[in-house]
Amino acid sequence: MNIGKVVVKFMTWIYILQSEKTDRYYIGSSHDVENRLKEHNSGKTISLRSQRPMKLVFKKLFPSNVDAVRMENKLKKCKNKKILDLIVKEQVIKMGL
Repeated sequence: MNIGKVVVKFMTWIYILQSEKTDRYYIGSSHDVENRLKEHNSGKTISLRSQRPMKLVFKKLFPSNVDAVRMENKLKKCKNKKILDLIVKEQVIKMGL
């Protein structure tokens, strides 16, 4: 008997953190943003240790991990602080991303 394959898709968040020390942004994705923020602030992310404390300034839920990672990569390639400032201010991603 062929039961077939069951595909489970997990909703995934992309998030933007901002350093309270330097005002720099960090972009990431996770299934649990609040837990990830705690991990970042505890020093588990080596590259952010000198940037702590971090605060959550933006998050958006995506229907799948693939969609979230795709958007995360687009935002990381953007490298324009003015665009990230606008996303944080308006709490929406525009510009065809």
